[in-house]
Amino acid sequence: MADELSSALNQLSKQIATVNSNVVLTNTNILVAQGQIVITQKEVEVNRQRIAELQRYVAQFRKEQQKLAALQRAITEIVRVNQDYAKMFGKYEEVRNNMLGILQSTSKNLVKTETINRIAEELLLATPGYWLSPCVVALSAWISGDSALVQRALDEALARNADNTAPLMALVCRRNKRIEASNAWLMFYLKRQSANKISRGLMLFINAYVNGLFGAPDSRVDDIVNYWIEDLAGGGDGNSAQFKDFESRQKENWKKNFIATKDGNVRPMAESIPNLLKFSKDDLSTVCEYIDRQNTTPIISNYFDKIINFVIDDKERDEIGHALDEYLMNLASDVDPEEVSLKQERDYYLLVKKYEGDEVLAKKQIEREREKREKYLRPVNFMDLLEESVAGYNDEGTKNESERRIAVKFTKKYIQGGYDEFIDESKVAYPNKVSATVCDIKSDVKGRDEQTSFIQKIKDKFEQQKAVELAAIKPGAMFILGIIMLAAGLIFSVVLAISKNGVAVVTVGVAVAGLVMMVLAKKKEKERKNAVIKTYDDLIASGTKIVIALTNEFELLSAAIAKVSNVEKLNIMTRI
Repeated sequence: MADELSSALNQLSKQIATVNSNVVLTNTNILVAQGQIVITQKEVEVNRQRIAELQRYVAQFRKEQQKLAALQRAITEIVRVNQDYAKMFGKYEEVRNNMLGILQSTSKNLVKTETINRIAEELLLATPGYWLSPCVVALSAWISGDSALVQRALDEALARNADNTAPLMALVCRRNKRIEASNAWLMFYLKRQSANKISRGLMLFINAYVNGLFGAPDSRVDDIVNYWIEDLAGGGDGNSAQFKDFESRQKENWKKNFIATKDGNVRPMAESIPNLLKFSKDDLSTVCEYIDRQNTTPIISNYFDKIINFVIDDKERDEIGHALDEYLMNLASDVDPEEVSLKQERDYYLLVKKYEGDEVLAKKQIEREREKREKYLRPVNFMDLLEESVAGYNDEGTKNESERRIAVKFTKKYIQGGYDEFIDESKVAYPNKVSATVCDIKSDVKGRDEQTSFIQKIKDKFEQQKAVELAAIKPGAMFILGIIMLAAGLIFSVVLAISKNGVAVVTVGVAVAGLVMMVLAKKKEKERKNAVIKTYDDLIASGTKIVIALTNEFELLSAAIAKVSNVEKLNIMTRI
């Protein structure tokens, strides 16, 4: 039995050893496999990097190929487009170049009159439909002093394109300090504009005009701009839904502006007359509000004085002048609508060539040039601009004063309406006296006589009430008991004394106690009367103090009324 057990154990040990050997072998295989996996992962990463690099190379190669193809196409197309453009619009570009040359040369007095005349005549004949050609002729005739030719050329230019000719000539005249002529052209230009088609360029003209870059103000120009506003406010060109509330909105906004000015700058009159507001049922709150609003008028007046007297500094004047010159050059160099498509195509191919086939850069440059060309042509909402320029009326320094001046100048009708509502909606008749109720006594508050009468009424009332209460105060039961005890004690003491039985201590004690009770009762009675007297004296003093305060406050109110009565209602229409 033991041999069998030993044999079994040996056999089991061998099997365990075999299993251990297999486990060790398996672990070794796992480690080898893991190492192979790590090597494989590294190879995968290397291959991934190689593929990415190859993809970048291919993408760059394709990009270069595309750029090369674009460059070759551009070089080929430039020849064609140049030929087409030169054939169809070559003289147009020559007109623009010569106009720019004339503008630059005349500003430096470097051009010869005969040269200008020759160029102008040639280009006019070569471009029978281009608006800028007769402008060149007009300028050349102007320089040479041929007024008849100037007029004929301008008539032709206006017939071809008045909306470009008018601003061009206005700017040329301004540049050459012909202010009267410049104003005339400005007015002609403005008259042709639609209220609903106002551009940034037109706003530039208005800004320059308001700030004196076209000379002294001209009421005719003001009338034109005011007509636009009236047209828009009345629903110009059928847009009544957009503008029908403009007038009421403007008035309401300005009234709110003025109320904010009052709240931020004027000490409320109500703070000076708290007793009048407390003891009087008269409508003094409205009176106080009206006084406060009247006191706001000088502040409002000072604000508009700043607007009226505002003068742009040299830096801003130069900036506006530079913008006008830029607009002039844009007008002189801008292409005619019929040549835009071909001109853009030519410019695009030239830029593709310049950027060595990079079409993305070429398109970006085309877009930048388009934005620059259309800078002054973009439409603006004139009414929104006016409203935005005066929004935040009380925020000093947060707005462009030049734009604010434009907005105020051309919305003064609505500003006046807002101011009138601001003043008139709280307007009341100023009182020459006030009724007040103090201590349930109603009387007038006005001057010292009324004060004396009011105080006397209060005194009479409380003196009468005091007398009644004092009369009602009696000694009381304690005092009567004291009398009885005193009398009883004295009587018994006398009886005992007569009967010669001596005076009993008890009877004397009763009498003394009665006397003490009488004294205490009288003291208490006096204290009650003094309390009543003090109460009514305090009421009289308090009432008197209130009446005096009411009189003093009414004097303050009257003085404030007298002060604001001398304040003239602001007439914005005639001041701006």
